[in-house]
Amino acid sequence: MIFDFLREHRFVRGSISIFLALMLLPMFSFIALMIESARFRSAEQQLNELNFMGQMAILADYLSYIEENYDLYAFDTNGKDMNRSFEDYVNHAKTAGIDYKYESPFWY
Repeated sequence: MIFDFLREHRFVRGSISIFLALMLLPMFSFIALMIESARFRSAEQQLNELNFMGQMAILADYLSYIEENYDLYAFDTNGKDMNRSFEDYVNHAKTAGIDYKYESPFWY
């Protein structure tokens, strides 16, 4: 029975290649989509962490005397723009570690 099938279809060549191409293309597309989605989520998470870090850095500049005595958070800007300070904190956090130069522990 199987031999009869093979004998009748032995001149049909390339059908497996076409079948594999049609089956693997959607799988590879789906895998590429999942990788891109994970990359997007990772970038989004990093931006959220930078934003949170900048907010915490701004909140660290509060006047502790007023908070201790009156339970209020107040900021003394001394003429500084709070948005500019936030941008400075975030830019500093983004570029932290970029100037780091890795030195190999091996001597060669």
